[in-house]
Amino acid sequence: MARARIVGWCALWLAVLMALLLVGPPLSYGQQSLYCVRSFRFTDWLRLIVVCDTGDYVALAAEPWGLLDIDSARQSRPGFVALAYLLSVVWRWPGALVSGLLPSDLGEMPGTAERIAFALSHWVAGYLAYISLNVAVLLAAVWGSLRLLPSKIGAAVPVILICILALLLANDVVKAFVWSAHTQMFNIAIPVLTIGLILHPLAPSRAAWAAMGLGLAMLIYASFALGFAGMLVGLWRIRPGWHRLMTYCVMFVLPSAAWAAVVWWVNGTYHVAEMSQYGEFVWIARSWQQGPAAFALAALDNAWFFLAAAAAQAVPALLVLLYAAIRARRLPAEATLAAGAVCLLALGFFTLIGWHAERLSITAVVPVVWLAARVVAEAKTAWTWTDAAVIGAVAFGQSMVMIAKSGPLS
Repeated sequence: MARARIVGWCALWLAVLMALLLVGPPLSYGQQSLYCVRSFRFTDWLRLIVVCDTGDYVALAAEPWGLLDIDSARQSRPGFVALAYLLSVVWRWPGALVSGLLPSDLGEMPGTAERIAFALSHWVAGYLAYISLNVAVLLAAVWGSLRLLPSKIGAAVPVILICILALLLANDVVKAFVWSAHTQMFNIAIPVLTIGLILHPLAPSRAAWAAMGLGLAMLIYASFALGFAGMLVGLWRIRPGWHRLMTYCVMFVLPSAAWAAVVWWVNGTYHVAEMSQYGEFVWIARSWQQGPAAFALAALDNAWFFLAAAAAQAVPALLVLLYAAIRARRLPAEATLAAGAVCLLALGFFTLIGWHAERLSITAVVPVVWLAARVVAEAKTAWTWTDAAVIGAVAFGQSMVMIAKSGPLS
């Protein structure tokens, strides 16, 4: 079965999950406030749940110059808005056709619901642009994972790979954000990119351009810093040298510095909501002022939070990896080291960020999923349909738990 067919089956799996996420009773006022989501009702058992940020993102897709407003919460991520703005042109006519199908019954809802409802009713093309981005990023994660696997595989292996890679699609992050305008899907694709850059180091002549490209991607989502770290690790593997790596670091920072300079020139200020509202990275200076011991305790608290959150989310992937390793009787050394390195980079990065959000830990789970797929794809074991049934049961069970569990992870 070709990679394209595996991606196609995963796309079907995702479509079914997305459809099932629309099924259920409306959320109560208390649930919406707790999870920072808004529930729009189609019928008594059909509803659309979106996160609170959706209204702002959709409005910016229609009017991207709003990014230059003083204290714009999305000012540090213009790339994500720009992508949605360009895609909204494609969705303009289809959006006009489906605009009447979107729910308008608000019921009892927190205050931001009206803003989201206005955005959905007036800028449908922008909303559809973000949803198509979410789907594209998830399928890119599946495709990228397959590109990092051997091409020659046995008859039962494609079915097993579909079930394993379905774990990239059936998780709390997808449940909470796939129907929303948000950047969280990148936390599933970026680890795959990072693994690829470690396993397949770029030639020095291409690395400079890649550093600049990843710097531009930072304007989409800050976690692309993990991809850049993976690129540096890969380059260090083939040719250690600090001078060249520092040059790449400068090129990586340039796009963000240039955008910040433009905004500063226009506004006289530059707003990074992640730092001002959530204290990302700011905790380092604050805790250090209280002494090295306070800083160490804060860092350990952050690391433990993300490690515990990742462990809880990784249970299905770890079960599949354990089963595959037992059947294959080995773990591929290079792949295991690469996956482990990405897990450590992710946990280290989010420890430094310091914002306690469980969803961010999915970046340390994705490498476990990929490693399980790699074990299956390159093992000399004769995989059987019984193996497919066992791993498929885990994937199906995780999908059903994701759909049925109470409340999204937000």
